[in-house]
Amino acid sequence: MTRSFGSGPDRPRQDKNPELREDKPGFENRLDSLSKYSEDEETKVKPVRVDFGKRLVAGVIDMAVAYGISLVVNVIPFAAVFVTSNLVMVLVLLVRDYFFEGRGVGKNAMGLQVVDVKSGLPCGFIQAAKRNIVLFGPLIILFGVGLIMQLVNLLLHLPEAVNTAVFEVINIVGMVYTIAVIPYEAYRVYSRADGRRFGDQFAGTAVIDAPMDFSKPVARQ
Repeated sequence: MTRSFGSGPDRPRQDKNPELREDKPGFENRLDSLSKYSEDEETKVKPVRVDFGKRLVAGVIDMAVAYGISLVVNVIPFAAVFVTSNLVMVLVLLVRDYFFEGRGVGKNAMGLQVVDVKSGLPCGFIQAAKRNIVLFGPLIILFGVGLIMQLVNLLLHLPEAVNTAVFEVINIVGMVYTIAVIPYEAYRVYSRADGRRFGDQFAGTAVIDAPMDFSKPVARQ
């Protein structure tokens, strides 16, 4: 039996005929087609929209935690040679939802949890990474490109102007992607009856209301 979690309105069941589905922009239909699970497939969790403010605060808390961890990593001898503060933050945010049984720190503090919509279990490590790769994956690639450029520079001693130009392009691309994607994902969370952003569609997950529980940092149910 499918259960409904959260405080938002139930999403009406849509007919399997694509022509009768809710009218959405073409690009949204294409994104939803990449979902791990069909909206018509039997699942244990029927996603509904949870409080947007709680998810927003949870995100801010996770950002603060990631920043704190990046500061700790940077005081470790020689760590700053291999990783930057920004890279550490992005990696932490990428997998944050795996910890505390799908809660992370921010969602845990706000009484939220990420679960697999088919099994109802807390999201696994791969699912946590998949739902956040949409937000941070390209940034990780850009960090990798920057690292390669540093290695190339050590070997070839590129002109300073070339290094500056490359890193400016990298920063601009990362900024443009972030400005475009994060607001769109927030809009989906706020506007959709199931509260699922594309990352959730891609990973087969949903955010639900759940009790706070900091007793199991990495264990799953």
